[in-house]
Amino acid sequence: MPNLLVYGTGGFAYGHVKQSIAYNNNTGTPADFDGICPAGPATCYVGSSSRIATGWTVGGGLEYALMNHWTIRAEYLYVNLGGNGLTESVVGGVTPGFAPSTINAQYNDIALHIARVGANYKF
Repeated sequence: MPNLLVYGTGGFAYGHVKQSIAYNNNTGTPADFDGICPAGPATCYVGSSSRIATGWTVGGGLEYALMNHWTIRAEYLYVNLGGNGLTESVVGGVTPGFAPSTINAQYNDIALHIARVGANYKF
């Protein structure tokens, strides 16, 4: 088919990622992301982090020429920005009566599936 272009693509990817965690070992109201822990005997942690994540992308697509200047296209991309782990200290005073401690959090890979369609006019 002389009017059809089939292609593959791949390479470097990056994005700004914000990750949050709320932990409470009390059976009552859980901690929430505004930094407020419930009253009562509980170990509570609320925190967040942000970073520029790097990874890779791979995909492919089709582009079809309709007329002299018009094409239509469809493309799929898979993006993987990896995971990460962090260890943070619990801020003193968040849990009254307890010394500051640490929390370990492990975040899974951040994976995106992107599908795009479009029309192009070529001058």
